[in-house]
Formats: sequence, structure tokens, C-alpha cells
Amino acid sequence: MLVTTSGRCRKARRTTDSRDKLESVAVLSLWIVDSVAGAEHTTGSMRKLEPVAVLSSEISRPRGAAGRALPNAGRARWALGALALASLAPWACSSASGAVARPLPASSAVREAATQPGPGGAAPAGAVVAEREGVPSPAELQLLEAWPIEPPPGVAPAAFQPSGLLWAGGRLLAVSDRQDSAVFELEASGAKLRALPWLEFQAPTLTGQAPGRLDFEGLALEGGGALLLLSEARFGVLRVLETAPGGSLPQPGRAAWLGAGEGLRVLGPERPSLEQVGQAAGLFGVAGADLEGIAVLPDGALLFAAERQPRGLIELGRESSPQVWALPESAWPVPRRRPADFSDLSAADGQVYALVRNAYLVVRLKRSGDGWREERAWSYAATENDPRFVYADTTFGLGEGLAIGPHEVFIVLDNNGQARRAAPADRRALLFRFARPRDL
Repeated sequence: MLVTTSGRCRKARRTTDSRDKLESVAVLSLWIVDSVAGAEHTTGSMRKLEPVAVLSSEISRPRGAAGRALPNAGRARWALGALALASLAPWACSSASGAVARPLPASSAVREAATQPGPGGAAPAGAVVAEREGVPSPAELQLLEAWPIEPPPGVAPAAFQPSGLLWAGGRLLAVSDRQDSAVFELEASGAKLRALPWLEFQAPTLTGQAPGRLDFEGLALEGGGALLLLSEARFGVLRVLETAPGGSLPQPGRAAWLGAGEGLRVLGPERPSLEQVGQAAGLFGVAGADLEGIAVLPDGALLFAAERQPRGLIELGRESSPQVWALPESAWPVPRRRPADFSDLSAADGQVYALVRNAYLVVRLKRSGDGWREERAWSYAATENDPRFVYADTTFGLGEGLAIGPHEVFIVLDNNGQARRAAPADRRALLFRFARPRDL
């Protein structure tokens, strides 16, 4: 079981030039002098904020002046803070990790709008990033685009909540926890990113279960080409196959539950359900915090993520009995008053990655003889907490879906119908497209 130590939290922030670096040093010193948490956050790479191509005029705004005044601190306190760190070693700055990015495929061609950096200023109050003594800060992912998602035809913006992503065959696919009969393709059209029905199906009613919401939370691809949709409400996996590949969109699909005829007993007629397996290990103790991600492992086994309190992983092999790991703590710092969590899984190039939304992290998972553990992590805190993109409620992270492509990392936010602070009338969900670092 992974063990964590206590950590301090500080607000998310990027520096943009030498003066900003000195400013961050001063603010950090004031934190030391005042002995209070909440110092301005500086990313581990210490590089300038890369230009962001934003496909929405209401999001893209010019950056403020580089020489910003320290918030709530006068010149005297700034000088005092700078002197407090005068004896420390020079600030170490590392260059950004190399990353190669390419446009979305031709079927989803991106027409980039004006490339403008984001505005300066600290992250909003309540949006915090944790740090822990002795643990290096994860590298910050480089944002390429931020897209507000146009909902499917006939669906209100607040009613479309993407909850799982999958990069498959050059397409970015998504499921929603409020739409139970379709898989969507997120496709660029002009200057907009639209969620278009790509595969439509009708899920059969599970044996012994009354009809109701399926609450899809994860999406994965089987070796044979079938899509696996994870239903949190049913603790089940729906397998969907195209019935007319290459036809007009949306394509019809044929859906069947894994272990059909067994009700929720996905594992077999005489075996316990996923819910029972998880509960026996102490998972699923909080209402609404159940299964949140699914991935297909290289050997064909399935890996499921339990969300939080405690979070955990369930591995289901084709022949072996299910194995369960409760992972209540993270190897990486998580802000205070937020539990460590998993909100999605993504398999790519033989590796498995988890989205830890409460810490704004993409974490690589490693399977060893004694179970699963967290390895490298990459942060997107500066992006989610950017004043252009931050939503009204920052009590918890909003990252809900993760997809890893050959050159890109996609993260979708489930905003639960709330608006962004910079656009109170806009209740659309956001998709972030990052360059995939070479070491991810």
C-alpha cells in the first residue's frame, strides 16, 4: 500500500520572465516569514507559458503586463521577503521536456484561431496545488488548445457531461454520464469542437434490474475492435460492436453486457459481482464514488478504477480470479481537504495511465509482483486553474476523462453544468489538448 506524508499547499501559478521568477522567490519568502500556507505556485519547468491556440473568442484574451504587482503585499514586505532568501542557493530552472505535437487527423482538422498567451495573475482562491518536501514537482504539460465542447444536436450545453475518453483509429471518442445510447466523436468543425453521435445503440436491461440511468464513466477498446463502456450505476461493462462499419454516421451498434444473463455478476454465473469484489476490499463506501475508469491491458485483462475514499484498482484476468488493491494514499501530494482519487484510466503503448483529478495529475501506473503502484506524474494544474478556464466551483478538481494519443494528451472536464468564472453564461464542458512529452 502506498504511503504519503503531509504536504503544504500553494496556489497554482506560472512565471513568465525573470522578474516573475524574482517575484515568486519573494512570495515564497513571505510564506516562510509569515508561516502561512498559500504561496504563489511556480511550475517545475520554470519556463514561459507557451502560446495557446484557443478555438473560442470568448476564451482567448491578451496577457496582462508581465510586471505584475504582488497581491496584498507592499514594497517593504516584498523587500523583506527577498532578503530572507538571500542566503539560499540560486533558483534552479529546468527546460521544458521535449514534446512532439501534430494536428488532429484530417477528419477532425483544427483551424487554429489567433495564438495568444493567457492572462497573468495568480490562480483563483481555493484552487490549490500540493507540494511535499523531498518530492520533486511534476513537469507541467504544454497546452496546445482549449476547446469548449458544443453539445450533440438537441442537447443543452449543461446537459452534456463528457465522462470518459478514448483515442481509437485516429478518432477522439467520448461517453457522457447523461447519455445512455451513444458514443460520441469530438470533431472540429470550423472554429468549434462538436460532440457528434458516432455509434448509437440500445443497451439491454440487465436481468433483475429495473430500467434506469447507466451513468457511463469509462471507455476502452478491445483487441477485436469492440468498445467497452463502463457503467457506474450498474457496476457493469457494456460491449458495443459496429454493425455496419464504414456507413453513414451515426453508425448502428449492437450492445450486450459482459456476463449477460448473470445480472450484475459480470465475472461469471458462480462468481461475485464487481461491486461485491470491491466492497470486500473496502471500496465503494461512498455513494456516487464507485467505478470511474476502465482499461484493457496488453494480455487482454481488464483494469477498473474505483474513484475515492478509498480509491483502488480491480484487475480481472480472463482466467484468473479478480485481484483488488485499495490505494487510499498517493505517491504524489494531494491538496488538503481533497481525497486521493482516480477519475479515468487510459492504456497506450503498453502502459496504463490514471487521471488523478484532485491533484491535477496524469500518473503512470506500474504493475509489479505485489500489485499496482504510481510512477511518473505530469501536471495540468496551471491549465485547469488558468483564469480563462477555471470554473465557478474549485472545491475539487474537474478532470473527468483521459485519452493518450501518439503525440497528444487529452483531458476533458466534467463541469456538472456550472459556468466558467470568465464567462458566467457559458456552461459548456472544456477539452484540453496537450503535447505528449517524449517520456510520457
